[in-house]
Amino acid sequence: SFMPQTGSYFVCKRGLHRKPFEMMWLGLAICSFLFAGLASVATAHRTLSDIAEVLDTDSHMSALVEILLQNEDFEVKSDDEKLFRSKCHWPAALKSRYTGEHEVGTGATACVYLATDMEGKTVAVKLAKSANKLEKWREECQNMQKLHLSACASGPNALSLMETYVPTCLEVGGTQNDPYYVMHAAGSQRISKAAKAKEGKGALSTADQIKIFSQFVAALYALHSVGWGHNDLHGGNVVLQGSRLSLIDFGSLRTYSSSKTQGSKRDGNRLWEHTAKLAKCGKASLWQKKASNDVLQQHADNLKQCLRNKWSVDEAFISDLDIVLQADIGGEQNQHMTELFQNKFVQDHLPELDHQFQWLAADTCQPIKGSIA
Repeated sequence: SFMPQTGSYFVCKRGLHRKPFEMMWLGLAICSFLFAGLASVATAHRTLSDIAEVLDTDSHMSALVEILLQNEDFEVKSDDEKLFRSKCHWPAALKSRYTGEHEVGTGATACVYLATDMEGKTVAVKLAKSANKLEKWREECQNMQKLHLSACASGPNALSLMETYVPTCLEVGGTQNDPYYVMHAAGSQRISKAAKAKEGKGALSTADQIKIFSQFVAALYALHSVGWGHNDLHGGNVVLQGSRLSLIDFGSLRTYSSSKTQGSKRDGNRLWEHTAKLAKCGKASLWQKKASNDVLQQHADNLKQCLRNKWSVDEAFISDLDIVLQADIGGEQNQHMTELFQNKFVQDHLPELDHQFQWLAADTCQPIKGSIA
């Protein structure tokens, strides 16, 4: 619920507990939607820091609802509060394509629903409480869709990788007063939370650590090989469903040639960080933002030795990983995911491509559901 006198709030509703488990896990995608509609409300200078909390944390709703709404970073003056509707209404245009719709999150300016498409897959649907969002949402949708369109233009192998690891916007429509935004729902747990889990409390097995790492490499290769970089792979934007990995939140997407080469925005640095945490290699193996090159080199050496001990990797893997680590330390434009992706250790530990985020027909590059924004 929204309370203007105390700041901006939203709720991931406890009603989810009445839904089947497979619907509950998709909340990571939901809370993302909601933040996109919540930036500064009630005064002209409010920012995302005014969002107080995400409720119902035990329903695994935090990551998709957080990221879908956080991109709504416009400011809303207090004089405009009267323009907000108190509720969202399911559009008649969606009734023939999606069923079982139920609201899972609500914010000041938008709501998020989960629904089931005609193939039985779950989608997240963002609806507006205020007018004039259609063009903004269409631009957001185009930003996501161009990843799959670029992959399809590169060929079926590139598309298969993209539709396995990267969800996309399926369609944007409606009217200026009642727009809607539909995307794949993805993920149930942040990689950062999974990496912290202790023995007896959901800790990942060594086999799952390796499987997740290999998919992370494949997901980055899927982006980089068709000319894109994510540039914001913090622990909430890499999500898991069991041991299956997906990337979400493409608000910082850039072409590969203009992607960040330094700091926490560099994709390779985040791969280094999450790998060390997954394998529980300790702080002395982590990429660190303000560390000198000499310290980073020691940490890279520590990571390689840790993976030898814990994952039983061979020297061919160490050699290809070191290419990535040295590029990270030197801030090279080339992040060298190709070499690591093609490494036998990585290939041997990748699950079958599941095309869970299929949107385009590989032969025509036209949508098999939804539409091009």
